[in-house]
Amino acid sequence: VLIPQIMRFKAKLASEQVSLLYSLIVPLARLSSSNSSDGAASVWLRNGSVLWLDSDHLRISCKGKSQDTDGITCFAELKARGGIFLEHRIESAADNNKILMELDLGQLKVALQSVNERSSQPLEQRYTLLKLAKRNNIPCLCMESLSAGMVQVHHAIPIRILRATDSEHHLPPQIAIPDVQLQ
Repeated sequence: VLIPQIMRFKAKLASEQVSLLYSLIVPLARLSSSNSSDGAASVWLRNGSVLWLDSDHLRISCKGKSQDTDGITCFAELKARGGIFLEHRIESAADNNKILMELDLGQLKVALQSVNERSSQPLEQRYTLLKLAKRNNIPCLCMESLSAGMVQVHHAIPIRILRATDSEHHLPPQIAIPDVQLQ
C-alpha cells in the first residue's frame, strides 16, 4: 500500500516582494526559454527550471536552453522567513519539509507581471497568495492577487513535483573564495 505524500505550501507576499520576485524571474526566464520549434515536446523537456522550497529558503535553479545560452546554469536563493514571504507554511513528508518542483519560468513571469500590472488598490491593501493546489487533477503553483479580501487575479501554473532527494542535483557549484590582491 502506497501512502500518499503530504505536501502543502502557502505563502503571503506583499506588493514589494512580488516586484522583487518578478525582477529576479525575468532574466532567469529569458535564460531558460527554449528556441525549440517542436510544439509536441512537453514543457518539462524544454525547460529545466526547478523551484526548491523549504522552511528557510526559496531557491531557483535553471539551465540555458537557447543556442546562445546552452550549458549556462543559474542559481538564485532568497531567504523565506522574514525575506521574500510575509508569512508562509510548508509541510512535506520529505526530510526538512523540502518541496522541489519543475515549472516553466516563462509562465511564472507572466503571472507575476499580471499581478503587478492589474493591482489598483493602495500598496498597503494588496497582497498575493502563492500556494500548491491541484487543478483538474494537475499539480499547480497557484497565485492569487487579493485586494480588500477580493481576488483580482488568479493564475495556476502547472508543475511537476520532484523527489526531495533530487535537490542535490540542483545545488550551486562549490566555488572557492577567490584570492584578491590590490597593489
